[in-house]
Amino acid sequence: DSLLDVSIDTYELITSHIFKIMSGDDFKKCTFTEDHNFFINELNNYNPDYFITMTKNLATSLYEIMKKNINIPAADVLFSLFTIKDVTYLAILKMNYKTSFVHNVETIGSETNNSIIKHQTVLPSSGQRLDEAVIINFTDYSIQLIERKFEIDGNKEYYLSQYYLECAYEHSSKTKVNLLTKTVDQFNKKYYNDDIENKLKFKEAIINEIEEKGNIDVQNVADKVFENNIELKEEFKEKLDRYGLTEKPIEFQSETVSRKIEKQKIKTDKGIEINIPVELYNRDVEFSTNVDGSIDIKISNVKILK
Repeated sequence: DSLLDVSIDTYELITSHIFKIMSGDDFKKCTFTEDHNFFINELNNYNPDYFITMTKNLATSLYEIMKKNINIPAADVLFSLFTIKDVTYLAILKMNYKTSFVHNVETIGSETNNSIIKHQTVLPSSGQRLDEAVIINFTDYSIQLIERKFEIDGNKEYYLSQYYLECAYEHSSKTKVNLLTKTVDQFNKKYYNDDIENKLKFKEAIINEIEEKGNIDVQNVADKVFENNIELKEEFKEKLDRYGLTEKPIEFQSETVSRKIEKQKIKTDKGIEINIPVELYNRDVEFSTNVDGSIDIKISNVKILK
């Protein structure tokens, strides 16, 4: 019925969560599938005096979905307007409850008693990442969405995008890279007998794309890796097309996602583990296959760090 009293600590909590969402690569880019669904009607009616009514309506809509589906975690939902470079956004932060223990001190007569109390409605701290959140650009109604699947009528579904927002989405940058590397691994096992050199060749092509263009064009990666093998190249592109990865390059906002590609871990049957930076492939790391199928790995020009 009234606006939240925003202290310095509360302000830092809210801005911290918003910053994590907008600067990361975990969010999906979404668009509303209809011009006049419930959500858009509320946004269209917005003015500063309507904010409390609008957010009560949006919260009630979310609550009705949660009430029918007990597997969706209980939470506080926080609505916040904010502006970046003259563009206004609406943040909907679903702050799923965490369980935590706190101490409790009671004085009974002349005695002081300590106890440990279990709190089941603790909000995520500013250092944690939210599992579910929505940020809507008021200019074009584009959506940045973080969501998880929960059981709806016996099936695990993305309820925020399907039932709450009613929007269509494309995968997050993080998910796209995971799908790309998963497909690469599948092809490597199927056609190259899980060859370590071929894994490095794939990753080298991806890293070169990032260094040259700041993104990953999977069609260029396929052209570089498969070169003259047109059949495999087309099969690879067709598989990635099913995930929607060939339509446009994969963009990044942070270095976290690309760091996962920059190294290749090797485990040997003798218990040796080597973490090879892809940039050293074909330069300081050489592989040679023996007659019995085993591999010799030669590492040159290194200094041992104590």
